[in-house]
Amino acid sequence: MIKVMVVDDDAPLREMLSKYLSRQGYLVSCAANGPEALAWVEQAGLPHLILMDVNMPGMNGLEVLQQLKEKDNKIKVIMMSGSGIPGIRGQAQALGAVAFLPKPFPFQQLKECIEQIGNSVEL
Repeated sequence: MIKVMVVDDDAPLREMLSKYLSRQGYLVSCAANGPEALAWVEQAGLPHLILMDVNMPGMNGLEVLQQLKEKDNKIKVIMMSGSGIPGIRGQAQALGAVAFLPKPFPFQQLKECIEQIGNSVEL
């Protein structure tokens, strides 16, 4: 079973994504911020795929992405952001994100993105 982690400080969105992904057959874990995600990974190991917000208080998603990639360069991370910050997509891709979803996005778009990435996820 593919393990997916959702990292977002927006609790309602995190819950919606978790429920949606669970219904799609993924084993889902959640973290409310970067330090929580990193602690979870230290304890439970890397998931197959991480869906992570860019803009979070304290440690932003790009910083978390960089630390995760240092731990294991093969980790698949989809970054998402509702911010219109110029260049954020390019920064995420330069750090190793496999995809970028601008918020809000339809769940169908997320499903298609994960399916495209899924072929390269190592179980």
